[in-house]
Amino acid sequence: MTAPSLNQVSAYMTGIVRMVRNEPDGLNYLDLSTRGFWQSFWSYAFSLPAYIALWLSNRAAQLAATPDSDLGTGLFLRAALTDATGIAVGICAVAVVARPMGIADRFVHLIVSTNWLSLPLVYATAMTTLLTIGTGGESGAFLQLIIFLAALTISWRVIRVALGGDGLMAFGLLVLMQLVFALTKVVLG
Repeated sequence: MTAPSLNQVSAYMTGIVRMVRNEPDGLNYLDLSTRGFWQSFWSYAFSLPAYIALWLSNRAAQLAATPDSDLGTGLFLRAALTDATGIAVGICAVAVVARPMGIADRFVHLIVSTNWLSLPLVYATAMTTLLTIGTGGESGAFLQLIIFLAALTISWRVIRVALGGDGLMAFGLLVLMQLVFALTKVVLG
């Protein structure tokens, strides 16, 4: 599957912004075909620089806590595997519950929109993490908490539009995806 062009990614981001604004026509900017479904996973490849920044900051924090630890390539491979597994298991969890929850017809909408939403969210998280390295302490933790809560709110809004406006269902799926991702990090991390 070839990577989407810059113009396509720009259109997808326009769609995501419209969905955040609670505009259902934002879905029209996304490619909801089978090809578009698989192509949406390129968002994670495009997010790789931000993931690397997060992994480097995690390494720096671990080295600060235990300076004599050996945190080489294995740390990055484990972090990449943990993040990729968390994303994949989250998608599988949604796939498992989609039919019983009556949203199987919106599964592609949900996955395509959340995949493309992850692109700006990962960069925002990485930038916040890098900005707070110097500040540290409570102010850094508070800023990261604010960004995390904003990301959850934005995610809920996008999921709600992807599901056709069902806010409660969107909340349930958001909790499921976050819980599965967190549990995967605990098990593999």
